[in-house]
Amino acid sequence: MQWLRLHPYITLLTALVLTLAGISAGQAGFDDSHARFAMPQDPLFVKECGGCHTAYAPGLLTAGEWRQVMDDLQNHYGDDASLDGPTRLAILRWLEEGAADAPGATRLMRRITETTAKSKDLPRITASRLFRHEHDEMPGYVWTRKAIGRKSNCGACHIRANAGRYDEDEVKIPR
Repeated sequence: MQWLRLHPYITLLTALVLTLAGISAGQAGFDDSHARFAMPQDPLFVKECGGCHTAYAPGLLTAGEWRQVMDDLQNHYGDDASLDGPTRLAILRWLEEGAADAPGATRLMRRITETTAKSKDLPRITASRLFRHEHDEMPGYVWTRKAIGRKSNCGACHIRANAGRYDEDEVKIPR
């Protein structure tokens, strides 16, 4: 019965913590009004990276992981995503500013984005603690469906992924 009396306070405290996390994670160039992670608003990033896949939120990887991704664009997860030097550096700087371990990032953000890939392989958002936790109930065969294709295809199931919305009530898993 004690739990019933505390429940409203726990809900309020949780909402406050999540709100503060969103405020401290918000930075210039990001729209985090309703997004779980502040979504990219940088036109160069959206054009160059979002043209081929979801323009992932910079807070999904650490600055070091983004450097690793950007330093080997000619071998970008099996594709050649090479960019000219100034464009690559501009995008890298922008990613570092919004990274999970950037100044102003919350402790929660840093913890949930830790990846398991501690090898020479490129870091994968799909290997992060957050991703694995949020998708642990997903049977392996679902990822192989033609409409999904791969774990990194967020928009296949999360209908508002490009807006940073990953709420469970906004998921439609293709058959």
